[in-house]
Formats: sequence, structure tokens, C-alpha cells
Amino acid sequence: MRGDRLVFTGVVPELTFSRIYKGVAPFIVTDLIRLGLLIAFPILATWLPAHL
Repeated sequence: MRGDRLVFTGVVPELTFSRIYKGVAPFIVTDLIRLGLLIAFPILATWLPAHL
């Protein structure tokens, strides 16, 4: 993951690490919420494929 951040700052020098983290944070939070829901309710992961 560190390499990706270095590539971003190499391409866009005015882009800081804190700005990258602030931009990615909402996506990480929603991923953690989804992961928590799937752990708490595993049926969510199997319901849709079962109905196709």
C-alpha cells in the first residue's frame, strides 16, 4: 500500500498523504461496515445467489 501512496504523490506533487487518507477514509469505513454486517449476518452473502 505504501507504494501506491508514493506513486500518487509522484504524479501529483501537491497531493499530501493526509489528503489521500481523508479521501479514502469513507470507502474504508463503508467496507468495514459491510464486513461487520456479513460477519453478523452471513445469510446476506448467500441470499442473492440463492435467488438467481
